[in-house]
Amino acid sequence: MKRLKLFIAGIMVLVQAKAQQPVYEDVPFWQDKSEYVFASQDQTTDMQKVLINRNNVVQILTPTGLVKPNKITIVKQHLYRPLVDMNILDMKLYRDEYMYLTDKAVLSNAWAGTVYVPYDLKGAKTFDGGADFDFLVGSDAALVYVDKNGENGKVKLPKKSSLVDIKYDKDNNGFWVLTNNKLSFYDVKTGKLESKLDGSGFTAFTLMKNHSELTVATTNGYIVYDKGLNKVTQNNSKLPCVQLTSVNEIDGRLWFGSKDGAFMLKDDGKFNYYASRRWLPDDEVRYVSKGKGNSVLVLT
Repeated sequence: MKRLKLFIAGIMVLVQAKAQQPVYEDVPFWQDKSEYVFASQDQTTDMQKVLINRNNVVQILTPTGLVKPNKITIVKQHLYRPLVDMNILDMKLYRDEYMYLTDKAVLSNAWAGTVYVPYDLKGAKTFDGGADFDFLVGSDAALVYVDKNGENGKVKLPKKSSLVDIKYDKDNNGFWVLTNNKLSFYDVKTGKLESKLDGSGFTAFTLMKNHSELTVATTNGYIVYDKGLNKVTQNNSKLPCVQLTSVNEIDGRLWFGSKDGAFMLKDDGKFNYYASRRWLPDDEVRYVSKGKGNSVLVLT
């Protein structure tokens, strides 16, 4: 009987030990996924920019005009017939509506088509809108500020520089101007252009953290410029790919496009990296921007 009692006690101890072990519980989590929309073979592969407006209309800028995704392929944009014959050089979102730069004017189909601001500048490449339908238009050689009353003077850019982008700063009522080797600020009140940062290989930039900082993408990583301190506070080349082509702040997070995929900067300083055919039809990313809902548009 003693052996039997010991044997039973041993079983009881064993069962009790198993009961004390942690029990695994499945926890639901979000899983990223990718959806492709391909261009047909007879279309240009030199697509430049993709945006979505307040009405969830997606448009893609190409050298031969506007195109749009249509289920599984990309087709010509025929929504507004007058745009078909125009030479559209760039497009931006202004108050969440599409604004276009042609070789003659800045215009929009929104606001009942009343926005048409002509300018005189050869070789215009890009632009951005200010506080009240005023615009800064730029070429590699110069900038011109225009509003409803017409042009308000021109400013020359340094020689041997290539204009990359222009972005409006609502806090300072001016425009940040990025060339391939310089970051400058154009003051609307004074009409002067002030150099802020010299460098090389600049490819894109974005205003972030409520316009307190600028992130500048380069061919060798990115730098963060603090407006208040008037200096670079971060220089990061420890990236999945250092040859950056695009950068945008999307829902409070930095997203980068590169020669080898797209990636998002996380709170811990690491990256979510999206490359290869699981995520992208091609790894050379031209542009990244906010999509509908909790999505990101990646143009390759």
